[in-house]
Parts: sequence; structure tokens; C-alpha cells
Amino acid sequence: MRKIESSYDIILTYSPIDEITGHLFECFDYYLFLRNYMKAGIIFFGGMSREKIRVAFESKYNISFDDIVDDITYITPDEFKREKVYVFGKDTVVLLCDGNIHQLELYGILLMSKHLIGFMCGEKDEAINTRSPIYRNMVYLKDYRIYKPNNYYRTFDYVKKLPFVYYRKPNRTYDNTGMFYVTFACRKVTPEVIQEYHRNSGCSRSILIVPKLLPEYDNLDDIEQVEAPVENLFDKFDKYIYTPVKRRFDCSPRLVTECFLHDKEVMIDLNYVDIGLQVRYNDCKNDINCLNLTENDKILEVINEIRKN
Repeated sequence: MRKIESSYDIILTYSPIDEITGHLFECFDYYLFLRNYMKAGIIFFGGMSREKIRVAFESKYNISFDDIVDDITYITPDEFKREKVYVFGKDTVVLLCDGNIHQLELYGILLMSKHLIGFMCGEKDEAINTRSPIYRNMVYLKDYRIYKPNNYYRTFDYVKKLPFVYYRKPNRTYDNTGMFYVTFACRKVTPEVIQEYHRNSGCSRSILIVPKLLPEYDNLDDIEQVEAPVENLFDKFDKYIYTPVKRRFDCSPRLVTECFLHDKEVMIDLNYVDIGLQVRYNDCKNDINCLNLTENDKILEVINEIRKN
């Protein structure tokens, strides 16, 4: 059992994974925003190295990692094997950025907190009746345009956002260069699909961002494989080539939002309808500022209400 510093008003985390995914940046996004209003921290479970986490942060944000490192608790792989129960202060809110209670249970992790919030990332998160009674008090934040009603957990209508003020601006524009972003956890695609999408994109060359370099991607025509995290990623392409997701649902297509923010073209060519992607893309087209995390954001109201209970 490990006791977490009780002085924190809120701590952000997500279930263990050894890849750079959007949930890592959601932790950073909401930490940077919330620390203006309360004492905020982050817990990372072992998997990625501290150096990877640092590079990922400094490649995206206009703040030095040294400015936030004291608020980060990094559970090493060895500690993770020994310690499965994490106890938080009675007034500390825990925000699970991937909302994946089931994944925590598969790893044997128990977050002992009176106040639990999760970003909804799939209908299955609500459909699973957890074995741990402590998780019955989970409060989910979900976009009602995307997710159906469910009475098992308490929910709030909420749209995830990005704090634009903290994002680095690209300094360089590449001519006719595409970018693929592949994660092995949920959006690994075959070399044949990558090659076909590249040809259809009209790009003269593309970069393929992967969690780990693989031989199967080595000999693609005009496509360079690059391991994440990538420093100054948005300086290296001008068209994001969106690839299919196996489950046909993207809970948080944040790269689409970032591309609109940085004036990058987005190419989407799917043979299925993804409601999560569709809603986010339409938000970007209609008013990108509706996705900006600012001082009047509803999450502050939700946190304050939950802490009173």
C-alpha cells in the first residue's frame, strides 16, 4: 500500500501503458489548467521512461518540464510490481483521464479515494460492473452527443478540451509532407494500409510516428518511420493523414484539434462512421475556440461539487 501526499486537491492519472497516447497529454493539459486554481499533481505508472515523458512534454508545451516535475509521482516498474493499492487524502479528487476502471483491475490496481472522476472513453467503461465497491462512486464526464445515457454511474455532460495558451506554435512549414500517428494499443495498421493512404493523400513524402520502430514499416515508399515522442512534431508535416481505428471509435481525437489549431490539413477517408471523430471534427470546423480550456470551464464546477459530497 502506498499513501499519496494528502495536500493535493486533485491528482491526474490513467491506467498503465508504455506508449505515448493522448491520455498522457490529457494529464498534462488538465494539470496545467487546474494548477491555476488548486494544488494539482500527476501519477504515472511504470512503463515509459522519465526521459520519454520529459521529451513528450517539452515538445508540445511552452513550459519547461522542470517547472512541473515536483508535482509528478512516477511509479517505477519495480514499485508497480510490489505496490497495487494507492491511498489518497480524504479531500483529494482523483481524475482518471482514460476512465478505464476495468484496465486498472486487470493490473490489480486499486485507487482508494472518496472522490473519483473519469473522462468517458468508451461505452464499455460504464457497462462493466466493477468488482471493487470503491469504484461504484466514480463520476464520469462525457459528451452527451457521443455517449448514450447510463444510470449505473453519476455523469456530467462535458466536452474535453485543450489549454491553447500552453501549446507551442510551429516555427516551420514542410511542403506537401504527410504524417501518420500509429499506436499499437488501439490503432496499429498494416503497412499496406499505410502505403495506400499515403498514395491517396497526394503527399510527396510522409512520416510515420510509431511507439517503437518495426521492420515491417522499414521499406515503405516515401515514408519514414519515426519513434515517438517526436520533438517539435508540428514543425515536420503539413497534412495529418488519419488512419482507421480497429474498434471504429476514437474517444478523443485530440490530434485533429491540434491540427486545426496549428493550421495543418486533416485528411479523413474512412469506410465507417465514427461518432467520436465526427463530433470533434465538426467542433473544430464550426468553432475551434469551443475546445479551448479556459477559466470558466465546467470542470471547475464539477470538481467543487464532488468535493462537497
